[in-house]
Amino acid sequence: MPVIKITKDDKRDTQKRELLAPGDYQLEIIDHEFGLTQNGDDKLTIQFREEDSGNFVWSNFMFTEKTVWKLKSLIKAVSGAEDGAEVDVNDELCSNMHGNKIWAYIEIDEYNGKRRNQVKRIHTEKPSSSPAENF
Repeated sequence: MPVIKITKDDKRDTQKRELLAPGDYQLEIIDHEFGLTQNGDDKLTIQFREEDSGNFVWSNFMFTEKTVWKLKSLIKAVSGAEDGAEVDVNDELCSNMHGNKIWAYIEIDEYNGKRRNQVKRIHTEKPSSSPAENF
C-alpha cells in the first residue's frame, strides 16, 4: 500500500471557498477531473481560481445534448475554436487548459441547504463591466 504524509499545508486545506457576489469574474483554470453523473452521463469538473479574491470555484460540464453548450463556450473561450470545429475533449486538452484565464458570470446556487458559487455562463471575451465596477 502507498504511504502518504498528512500536513496542514495540503492544497485542499488551504483553498479559499468564500461566496462571491453574483457577477462577472476572471477565472484561472487550475485543475480538471472526468467522471460520471448520477444518471451515468459523462461529465468534466473544472476547478477555477478567481483572480482578485483567490476564491476557488468548481463547475461541472456535462456531455449531454441539453447542456453541452456550456462546455463548448469554455472551449471557445480558451482556444478560440471556430464554429464547426471538432474538438476531442480528453485529458491532454484539459491539461493544456490549466493556467488559462477566462471570463465567466458567477451566481450563487443553493442545493440541500448549502450555498455555493456556480459558473452560469462563460464569455468568449471580457464583458463590458467587472464586479468591481458594480459596487
